[in-house]
Amino acid sequence: GNTAWLLNALEWIKTNHAAYNIKVINLSLGGPAIDSYTNDPVCIKVQQLNALGIVVVAAAGNLGRNILGQKEYGHIHSPGNDPSAITVGAVNTLGTDARGDDSITSFSSRGPTRSYYTTGLLGLNRVYDNAIKPDLVAPGNKLVAAAAPNNRIYLGNLSLSTSTLLSTDSTDS
Repeated sequence: GNTAWLLNALEWIKTNHAAYNIKVINLSLGGPAIDSYTNDPVCIKVQQLNALGIVVVAAAGNLGRNILGQKEYGHIHSPGNDPSAITVGAVNTLGTDARGDDSITSFSSRGPTRSYYTTGLLGLNRVYDNAIKPDLVAPGNKLVAAAAPNNRIYLGNLSLSTSTLLSTDSTDS
């Protein structure tokens, strides 16, 4: 998609939230957060929705490491860089129930936010937002979930399907 489509969708929510009793929206998307949240058109729309009492949940992004695999900070996506959005990152549970071994997944974006505005005569001085984000993290690595029978993704990639591991022939019982 493109930003214009997203802005149109958010405007539709703004216009129709009362008619459809919209209280929460989830934006599992994002783009580079360059402009400060005070200038970014998507963030401004998020602020407008928030002012109407709509809770906006946004993805942190997937830029938690560079091409060398090194951990990076400051790559929270827009609109997750907006303080009025609840920004969610991904955590790796390591497949255990214990929380003490959980950590941010390598791919999940981490704050602080580095979007900015400029000041000075030539606009050369950058003032960074530096918001602490994400606001919360949730399991987001190697999740197991239900899938519809004959799911095209699984049928085309049998290594992804746990059903191939769980299925048995009637003569095996």
